[in-house]
Amino acid sequence: SIRIINGSIWATSSIGGRAIRSAADTQQALDVVCASLGAELHADRVVATKMGDPDEVQLSAQWHQPGRQPVADLLAFPETGEIAQELWLGSGFRAEDDLLASEPPPPELVRPFIGQGGARAGILVPIGLDDRVMGIIYVLMVDEPRAWSTAEIDVVQSAAGFVARAIVAAELQAHKREYDDRIEKLDRQKSDFLATVSPELRKPLPPPRGNMGAPPETGPRTLTRQTPDRNARPHAPPH
Repeated sequence: SIRIINGSIWATSSIGGRAIRSAADTQQALDVVCASLGAELHADRVVATKMGDPDEVQLSAQWHQPGRQPVADLLAFPETGEIAQELWLGSGFRAEDDLLASEPPPPELVRPFIGQGGARAGILVPIGLDDRVMGIIYVLMVDEPRAWSTAEIDVVQSAAGFVARAIVAAELQAHKREYDDRIEKLDRQKSDFLATVSPELRKPLPPPRGNMGAPPETGPRTLTRQTPDRNARPHAPPH
């Protein structure tokens, strides 16, 4: 459950959750979660990625405060799957108050943000459901450190759960559309086949050609033979 920091965070979190659940597809869900968390937590930058198979970034979205430059090439982070898996199997998140002063050093995946976006503090939360890890969310501050509260971390984790369910729902819907399209294609093929064959079936058979004559005997034939009478007396020749 989300521990409430103030009324506004609770309200915006509820609105964001409904918007994520009603997203038309995975990309829209990622866009919504980035915008919702950025406005809700007053972050400088929010990034969300969805992994494919193998663990490569398949989809991504980002939100940033006006005046900030977007992070270039969000798909070029090969460590996404490894970091998300580690967090999912471990603590479930990583919150850094100061990435430049953290011990141990920040994960490899955060360093591009430090270089491109000037990330200074951040929350990393994996997107997953049951035993499946699907992606990761980053909530970042750019110029100054920030001490993240437990409630703020809970908000990000709750949003990640909404996104995970939205991804599963979008996949199920895609499978259903694929199944419906396949059934419709089979129905069309069946209709086309019947439309081609039915006229041929309705044509009467042509009459037989030529003089067939009497029908051949088909029953078994009985062979008769005369057997001589051995007891008969031979006729005497005439004198």
